[in-house]
Amino acid sequence: TGGIPDVEDYDWDNPQQDTEALARYVASLKDMKLLWAPRAGHTYSNIGYELLGRMLEVVERRSLEDLIRDDILRPIGMTSSTLFYPEADKSRLAMPYVPGPGGDLAAAPAWPYNRRHAASSTLVSSAGDMVRWLQVNLGDGSLGARRIVSAASARALRAPVALPPGDWIPKPFGRALGWFLAPTPAGTLVLH
Repeated sequence: TGGIPDVEDYDWDNPQQDTEALARYVASLKDMKLLWAPRAGHTYSNIGYELLGRMLEVVERRSLEDLIRDDILRPIGMTSSTLFYPEADKSRLAMPYVPGPGGDLAAAPAWPYNRRHAASSTLVSSAGDMVRWLQVNLGDGSLGARRIVSAASARALRAPVALPPGDWIPKPFGRALGWFLAPTPAGTLVLH
């Protein structure tokens, strides 16, 4: 609802991997024009996540990757997950595929990684780790006996938020904090 546009080019084929990549990216946004005045509309924006990631780096005085690893991934037990692609076990990675000429699938020309977009787009994980993530996020904020976030915070993440008119979410979807919501006969579908 901040009027912040989405990323137009992630520059996957020219990744920046140094510790200042996110800071430079955020600094490059200084002349960015808002789509509308804050709270006048809504659209999905990965740039919003990049701004949040940089704020966390400044406040916490450590890299976003270290913060996420130490405060979220490790406590959940997500030992095969990282936001920092160079740390990923390459022997376990599946190459992404994209439509090639004539509609056939072809290996992507570059792995989709650029450290300046770690806050929105670079989690490398495993199916087992993602199950742990879902258990925390779609449950009460704990995993087994370990509390990751308060139960109230876990509920708040999935609570519908009122949004002004927007351009991105097809009906019947609604929005929560980082999640999309859709009514089904069996209950509300929570997805991203």
